[in-house]
Amino acid sequence: MYKKNLLLVLVLVLAVGLSGCLSFLKPEPKELEVKPAAVEIEVGNSQKLTVTVKDEKGKEIKKIDGKDIKWVIEDKVVEPLEENDEEAEPVAVLSANTGKEVTVTGKKVGEAVITVSYNDIVNEVDVTVKEATEDPGDDEEEEDNILFDEKVEAADKDTFFSTDYKKLTEDSNMPFYHIKGGGSGITVENGKLVLSGARFTAGMPNDHENTASDKTANGVLDLSKPYKIRIEYSDPGTFEDSEGNVPELSTKRFFVYLDNNTTSYKNTQHSFDSRIIELNMEELKDRVDSETSIGVIEVEPELGTETSFLQFRTESNSSVTLLRITVEYIEE
Repeated sequence: MYKKNLLLVLVLVLAVGLSGCLSFLKPEPKELEVKPAAVEIEVGNSQKLTVTVKDEKGKEIKKIDGKDIKWVIEDKVVEPLEENDEEAEPVAVLSANTGKEVTVTGKKVGEAVITVSYNDIVNEVDVTVKEATEDPGDDEEEEDNILFDEKVEAADKDTFFSTDYKKLTEDSNMPFYHIKGGGSGITVENGKLVLSGARFTAGMPNDHENTASDKTANGVLDLSKPYKIRIEYSDPGTFEDSEGNVPELSTKRFFVYLDNNTTSYKNTQHSFDSRIIELNMEELKDRVDSETSIGVIEVEPELGTETSFLQFRTESNSSVTLLRITVEYIEE
């Protein structure tokens, strides 16, 4: 009995010692790196900010819960309120108060400061908001050229793919966007649409037959005139498959199809390849700006028809976050 008790005591002592050693080996947060380090935007414009928690050697600590990272924004100059005055509009606002990334939007001309904190580590980002420089007349002309401009303003996925958010036409009872595959791999929140091994259409009736059998476009987008597509995105990458393997970035692709609601490029009424955008995750990653963490795709594709539609897709075990999609006509 004595030997058993002695053995138990030794095991407990060893366990306590090992736990102390392991906690000692755990990297300790020492620094918050925010990109960009300062923000200068115009009224009505936005800028994405990302924060990285680093150890004393300057290495990123990845196992950090974003909910523990706090964001606060305050105007640098606060005007005193008279009695019965309403609270003044802030210089800028944040899209969220916690997380590893937020978006700041300019509301009025002035200066503000963002304070980012994790435990007792703090960093500050100066924000300058300037007057919008665009001429109103130019804005009206640009709006006439824009076929659609999607900023992902829906609160969630169900709303985004509903008629409450956007209809095919004003009198239509069909949504503008329609999921065609991998619906569980689509999430929508905080101005972002994450497309993970999934696909959806824009401007196609949700009762449209598979274009493998019916190649008629039958959409609502007039792409018979010269046009360009601009896509702002972030976080391209790959994730584990069912066997625990993570595919190479170069082996998984992001597509935009013209008048094709399938995954085969041939299933379209056009004689050319319907994949008007085809980039692998490595190529997408190379386009991401190191300061803003945002990438941009801009193409002038082949012409469609007066009744065209588009399809957006990522291959299995790959993902990209769509921030804004703009389709506009090009002046000839």
